[in-house]
Amino acid sequence: MKAIIIKFKRNLYNYGILITLKKTFYFVVKPVYKKLTYKIYFIELNQFNHLPIRNNNFVYKFVNKDDIKIIRQIEDMEEWLQNRIMDKLNSNCICLAAIDNNTVVGFLIANLNELSIPWINFKKKLKANVCYGEQIAINKKYRRIGLAASLRLRLFEKLRNGGISKFYVGIPTWNKIIRKSLNKFGFNYLVDLSYTKFFMCEGLRLKRVK
Repeated sequence: MKAIIIKFKRNLYNYGILITLKKTFYFVVKPVYKKLTYKIYFIELNQFNHLPIRNNNFVYKFVNKDDIKIIRQIEDMEEWLQNRIMDKLNSNCICLAAIDNNTVVGFLIANLNELSIPWINFKKKLKANVCYGEQIAINKKYRRIGLAASLRLRLFEKLRNGGISKFYVGIPTWNKIIRKSLNKFGFNYLVDLSYTKFFMCEGLRLKRVK
């Protein structure tokens, strides 16, 4: 029960009451029933028309294994990342943090090895020139000021310099705000991945864009 209360409060702060109630319901019934669809988007980095990076007062840092305080703050922002950041840094993932007065206010994690969506049990090995954005999170007080765009642009610059030409992201259908922002940013919608679980039976359906 304590875990449900903590999750409820975190989701209420980040998403509002309607999405929080839906996420709480799925959390409760998850052992016997689960239905979730992710929309996969991509962007061609070599063809992307880069916007000028906003001039703000944040410090942007590519996190390494010695940044213990930053890692702890990132893990506190997203429950599923608890005690996982160090492993990700050791497995060819990139983590970029935006910092304001020694406080992490946003971050972005990208995976150079695989497209992994654990909530629908999906994994796919990536080609050498492809990257997948696993997570982007912005503190609620710092939203609507272009921070997410600034994180993406700084990451894209690093990826392009490293020979990466394509960047993928997967977004759950309920997160309409992020999906809308991806469209504005220049991402292309590619495919739906729909996962269903009922007791011991589970399946994943892929619907391609025609």
